[in-house]
Amino acid sequence: KKNAFFKGVQYFPGVLQDNFIEFSYDSYPFLPADLVYAPGGIKSTGPNYKVAVLYWNQDAPQHEFLKYHDVHTEDIDNVLQVSVKTCFNDYISYYNSILMADEDSGCVNNGAGLTGQAIDYPLYFAEGDNHLLLRVRGYIGSDYIFAEFTPDEDYYTMAFYGFYRDDYPSGTPEEEAIQTFKLLAVDNTKYYFQIGAPEREKPTKPGNFSFSSDSFDPLTMLLTVSFDPSTDPDTLESLIRYQISSDGGASWSDIISGDKLVVEPNTNYDFQLKAIDDFNIYSDLAVSSFAVPDVPDAPFGITGIEWGYINSLDEANISFNYGNYPFISGSNDYDMMVFYFNRLPPAEYEDDMVSTPGVPGARYTRIGLRYVGCVNGETGDLSGFKNLFLSKVDLTPCSNSAPPEPLSLYPVPAPGESGIISIVASVIWNSPDSTLSKIPIADHIFSSDDYITIGFYNIDDSGNFTTMANDTHRHPFQLQP
Repeated sequence: KKNAFFKGVQYFPGVLQDNFIEFSYDSYPFLPADLVYAPGGIKSTGPNYKVAVLYWNQDAPQHEFLKYHDVHTEDIDNVLQVSVKTCFNDYISYYNSILMADEDSGCVNNGAGLTGQAIDYPLYFAEGDNHLLLRVRGYIGSDYIFAEFTPDEDYYTMAFYGFYRDDYPSGTPEEEAIQTFKLLAVDNTKYYFQIGAPEREKPTKPGNFSFSSDSFDPLTMLLTVSFDPSTDPDTLESLIRYQISSDGGASWSDIISGDKLVVEPNTNYDFQLKAIDDFNIYSDLAVSSFAVPDVPDAPFGITGIEWGYINSLDEANISFNYGNYPFISGSNDYDMMVFYFNRLPPAEYEDDMVSTPGVPGARYTRIGLRYVGCVNGETGDLSGFKNLFLSKVDLTPCSNSAPPEPLSLYPVPAPGESGIISIVASVIWNSPDSTLSKIPIADHIFSSDDYITIGFYNIDDSGNFTTMANDTHRHPFQLQP
């Protein structure tokens, strides 16, 4: 039977080694649902599935049945593998067939069998744009091929199968009892690879890209980005991504609506926002500006923040005044301060304190500290730690409990009193590309352009961090005492 399901098919090259197939159809599901059986041939209820197989450079074999467990296996040979996201996986991978659920209930994120193997229904079908755009590669035996396809030589044909339930009709041969997809139709039309990709339209410009006073939080110095999604007539809208720039397009960062950006006080920002579709075609730029108000003081009444000059021990000091201990808000007993070096604090702190106590992660370039804490139940220097831990509760006597208690400044400052905290800046933990290295402070050639900013965090019992505030003032390194 000739393919009556797709009204249009295209097979063409994409970017780099990517090749694509695009199908358009009138409505979904586009395959009939007449092969769902219960005993006696009565139509059954429940999720229904179809399979499309793209046979490469051969006529589609007219197998009456397709084995349930072979839907995505190597037993289907000489096919065009398709790159899709399945219901079960959060990533995209190549498969030997296209397994489709008729409705959302047939796609379960943690489902076994067909409910997990089917391609992601919300991603590919829920939008109702009536087309599928899939990356493909050739597959022969155990080898897959990314090589360029040849126009007028490479082609594919199609076969379609319908779900044949475990409750088989009376008289089903025993050898077919494990085979659960039955042939619906074969299309042996040779769909040849095209020389050029079809003309693509760009996504629409993101709408309602703007900021208000409510977009800005002066305590965390976070600016919330908000915009309406773009549309695209020839790309799944769920595959559209967005990037933002604050430097006139010199650099771009991925973003979604609702994300937050860390900003500096008394600074005017001119933002550009663009949508990018699956073919890396950009939309027109949406633009919006925001003037960050002056925030003259550091959070929580912190004053007198100073750091700098290399002393005789080849180290530097960081010090600040506080007015009422504990000064960081938050309901949990432990707080943390991070002194970021030549960068702003992250919008959301993502390091893990528990996995490597006191030395969490390699995500952010910061100052490594030395201060007195509890070490194996006794007071001693905590050297090279990336953060300053502060306890809201008295730690006397110094115990040998689990972090963050033994990482905290000791003795704990008296509650309700003001004072000064002075710690040693001993190293620079450098993380330009998520690798970790440390540089002794004395080995860095400082200038007045070097600075620190500060992040303030509260820690729960599981070692998770909540951002309480950020100080994005640039506190410069002091070259002389």
